[in-house]
Amino acid sequence: MEGTEWIQVGTAIANTPRSLASFKGDIFLGAGSGHIYRWTGSTWSPVHDMGNDIRDMVIFNDALFALAEDGSVDYTTDGTTWNSSRTGSATMAWRLISYNGKLFAAVNEDTVKILEFDGTTWSHSVSFGVTASSDEYVSLTIHRGLLYATLKNWVLEYNGVSWKSLPNS
Repeated sequence: MEGTEWIQVGTAIANTPRSLASFKGDIFLGAGSGHIYRWTGSTWSPVHDMGNDIRDMVIFNDALFALAEDGSVDYTTDGTTWNSSRTGSATMAWRLISYNGKLFAAVNEDTVKILEFDGTTWSHSVSFGVTASSDEYVSLTIHRGLLYATLKNWVLEYNGVSWKSLPNS
């Protein structure tokens, strides 16, 4: 019966799948090897190599953006040709999210920061003021028109103009 069971598509990816995105009618998979694959309907075909763990993929401005663990960001508008858009001097990166006409990236530079991309330039949006270890993650989500970011025991809320810290429970 359709819709009641999960089924495996193709053979397993040996390179630790990390992220999935649907873009222009295709499914793309970002892997721990730094490779990005496209599902052909019967197999996963490699289409790009970022050279570092893929952490997240998201659609922004009619392009597929991929974030690697080292903070590098590559993007494609056609699923075939890839370009680079460096976030800065990130030593670790976690998540991408499209919000309010901008792309946001959670990265660790000298401290954990949320960076924003307007389609041309990456800029600083907010800093958590702490560094993070490799086993800690920043999460980003949108709820009721607001952007939320969390790390350790902090939750920040962004209304498109300013960030505020939410109280701890």
